[in-house]
Amino acid sequence: MANDEQIFRAEALEHHRRPRLDGSVIRIASRWTDGAYWLLVWMAAAAVLYVVGGTVHEYAEGVAVIQVDGRSQLTAHVQGTIAQVLTRPGQRVMRGDVLARFYVEGQRAELERVEAEQRTALLRLLRNPGDHEARVALGALHAQRGLVQRALHEHEVTAPHDGTVTDVRMRVGQAVRAGDGLVTLTSEHAKGRVLAIVPAQYRPKLRAGLPLRLELHGFRFAYRELRVDSVGDEAVGPTEAQRYLGPEHADAVAMSGPVVLVEATIPSLEFEASGGSFAYHDGMIGSADVRLRTEPIALALVPGLRDLIGGHHD
Repeated sequence: MANDEQIFRAEALEHHRRPRLDGSVIRIASRWTDGAYWLLVWMAAAAVLYVVGGTVHEYAEGVAVIQVDGRSQLTAHVQGTIAQVLTRPGQRVMRGDVLARFYVEGQRAELERVEAEQRTALLRLLRNPGDHEARVALGALHAQRGLVQRALHEHEVTAPHDGTVTDVRMRVGQAVRAGDGLVTLTSEHAKGRVLAIVPAQYRPKLRAGLPLRLELHGFRFAYRELRVDSVGDEAVGPTEAQRYLGPEHADAVAMSGPVVLVEATIPSLEFEASGGSFAYHDGMIGSADVRLRTEPIALALVPGLRDLIGGHHD
């Protein structure tokens, strides 16, 4: 039969003559399917148990500021220029120790003059006990000497109690005004506390005794578990909260909107982090999380269950 009379095309015949390349049926080992099945069953059971028995927490998050009670901010009593700085941070000092002196050349010269005149009047009185003028002059010079000494004392910064110098804000030659802070002295019995600033919306749920978790900036995951001591009765604005923080720390905390002040005591002024021991310092900033309540995951996923079981969980 001629090619043009064939029933099938040449291309179809050529394709039919080629070896078959069809794949075989996929075969899956039964031991893997059985293992995967039971794994899924256990995972589903664990998920159900977690939802039924697990809990979630609600937190009030805010900024935490460390405050150290028992600190004394020593200020300048008079205007002048620093002549000597006799202390450094970390130094232990005793009550009455001189920490700094101002330039007082005029007062020192006045004291030397008064003391010289006092010695002269005393010699006159010893030579002639009946010299009434020498006795009167000696009394007047004694009073004048006391005034000059008090003036000199006002030009010195002395420690009002025993403690450790934690901050020095002066240098030789620095001009200061009366009231400027110069030295911070921390007592041996100083105690620490946390001032947490949280949004005012959480005030109805806040109360003393709630757990508070403190984390300082720069020490991630170094948590300190505390208890709330007190909660402010009223919500205050950012300006009032900054006034409460004081001029030293007000600018370090950014606030917007009404806030509530929450306080907690720190048992010790040291904490552990990264395998080392560190000290809390006044003004350190961190974050505070106050745990408001705890409830089962099932109630969080299906809020309607609260109506069935009633009440709430803390």
